[in-house]
Amino acid sequence: MQKSKAKIAIMASGKGTNARNLILSGKVIPNISVCCLISDVKDAPALQMAKELGVDSFYIPVEKKENLQKTKDFHESKVIALLKEHDVDWIFLAGYMRILGKTLLQAYHKRIVNIHPSLLPAFPGKNAYEDAFNYGVKLSGVTTHFVDEGIDTGKIILQDSFIRKNNDTLDDFKARGLELEHRLYSKTLEILAAGRLEV
Repeated sequence: MQKSKAKIAIMASGKGTNARNLILSGKVIPNISVCCLISDVKDAPALQMAKELGVDSFYIPVEKKENLQKTKDFHESKVIALLKEHDVDWIFLAGYMRILGKTLLQAYHKRIVNIHPSLLPAFPGKNAYEDAFNYGVKLSGVTTHFVDEGIDTGKIILQDSFIRKNNDTLDDFKARGLELEHRLYSKTLEILAAGRLEV
């Protein structure tokens, strides 16, 4: 029997501003249910934020094994077990600061979405706002994309842009970008709710 709603898990490592936006959007967009938030950081503010908004939140520690690959595989196997417990259909990354490995990518093949604060393929990586600002761009933007094994290399879902003003500080630039991030991630959820989110 087909589900009435697509069940979403959010993965976040920090404050959770995009996670908060996704949770609030999920409460009003039909056919979407944000069912849990997972963090790899014990004291991540996103965990408490999710609880306050009525979403189950879980800290899954990264336990060190013999090598980096076994550490990643073991951690992701625990994440997958939790996702399956909650019958999760899709994963949305919201400031999750770990590079995903094959274990999770294969288990949720073409079902993991990320948001990135640049017009990809320009300025991939974790310092996109700083890189774009320091480069001197006059136009920047935000991208939602599917996650693959590369660094911000997955197929693009949506992009939108914003103008850098002449008197912008880096904080001004980032604040305008964050507003756009929230709008674009909500639009991505709407596409999923309409059944049109696919590679």
